[in-house]
Amino acid sequence: MITIAIGIEEPTVTVEIHHKENFYYHEIQCENFKIAQEVAETLRKGIQDKINMYK
Repeated sequence: MITIAIGIEEPTVTVEIHHKENFYYHEIQCENFKIAQEVAETLRKGIQDKINMYK
């Protein structure tokens, strides 16, 4: 499972990946919420493209 979230109080993008017993977490600080939205959308599209390659 992959979760991409944008912070409510601060312009941060959080990425969580759960794979079998492994858990990865990364937080990206952005200058503002517009950039955070763009980062989240770029990550979502890039991850979706990779998943589609293996379908």
